[in-house]
Amino acid sequence: MPKLPDHPPDLSVQIPTRGRPEKLAACVRALAHQTLDPTGREGRYEVLVGLDGPDEHAARAARDAWGSRPAQSLRLLDFPRTGHLPIRNALIAHTSAPLVVFMNDDVVAQPGFLAAHLHAHRAAQDVPATLAPSRSQGVMVVGHAPWSVPSQDTLFDQLVRHTSLIFFYDRMNAALADPARPPESSPHHDWGFRHFWTLNASAPRDAILAVGGLTAIPDTYGHEDIELAFRLHHRFNMPVLYRPDAIATHDHRYTPRDVMAREIKLGIASWRFARASPAFALALFGRDITTAAELTYSRDFIAREQSAVDRLAEDFEALARLPVRLESPTPSPPLLPILARQFLLLKRHLWRRGLLTASRETHA
Repeated sequence: MPKLPDHPPDLSVQIPTRGRPEKLAACVRALAHQTLDPTGREGRYEVLVGLDGPDEHAARAARDAWGSRPAQSLRLLDFPRTGHLPIRNALIAHTSAPLVVFMNDDVVAQPGFLAAHLHAHRAAQDVPATLAPSRSQGVMVVGHAPWSVPSQDTLFDQLVRHTSLIFFYDRMNAALADPARPPESSPHHDWGFRHFWTLNASAPRDAILAVGGLTAIPDTYGHEDIELAFRLHHRFNMPVLYRPDAIATHDHRYTPRDVMAREIKLGIASWRFARASPAFALALFGRDITTAAELTYSRDFIAREQSAVDRLAEDFEALARLPVRLESPTPSPPLLPILARQFLLLKRHLWRRGLLTASRETHA
């Protein structure tokens, strides 16, 4: 067990990374300029960077980005090359801070980011019982992670930024902005485990440890964060609160092929998590996706829709070749959700391809 400081910080920001020193430097630099003071009496924080394999270039970039801030508040930890999930779990053992803030190395926090996370956790303890169930074990908090805008913007980039193609921030922000949509417009609303994304999220350390940390299935992309949130809710009745003022810009540009590959990977992850965590998968999908009937339907669906999906894939890729002007501060994109709905068939088709791929691994 690693030696922990006698006076732990209030927040431990934890970032696994491999081979992206420039993005890591931008992430750490933004954390060095938070409104909280790393060594202050209130709101102390540390930044733990987990290096997935030795990487002196990345370590040097992080130290340089931290600048003149207190050196003890930035810790660079080397791990064997195991992937980001085992590192996320290992980092939790290297802190005694009561709150863990999960980040990716490609997000850039605004100055009030950590203050917003800390305030959300502290304020949740004062919520009247009439508005929320007992939160003695705390809450989970997810912040806003808007996409960065590329210099050569395309219609596909806007589709990613303003719809639920990847995440659901657009729906959450729309609900909060509309008081006619209770209970979603309430800051006390529990968004549920499906909305806990560890590029910008926080939760109590002791609760994470109590449920065993993140489930790390080798060579699997996706679902590990929401599966953790499912277990935290199941064990402690812990809600997921959304705080849009905890802002960290996501500097990640998806291409159409990236999104299509992602859907296949999510299908693979869905099968593997359904085997490893059946209760979670049943809550996520509303049915057992590992049955013979489900696999038969998937095979029939793929064969029946293949020609339509081939055309949709061509249209999907074409969106990245359609440049647009840099958007106005208040985009009015009724076209974008319409476009997103056009590609639901494509996404479902690819997800089922992934499901069948993973099922063949099991039966091989």
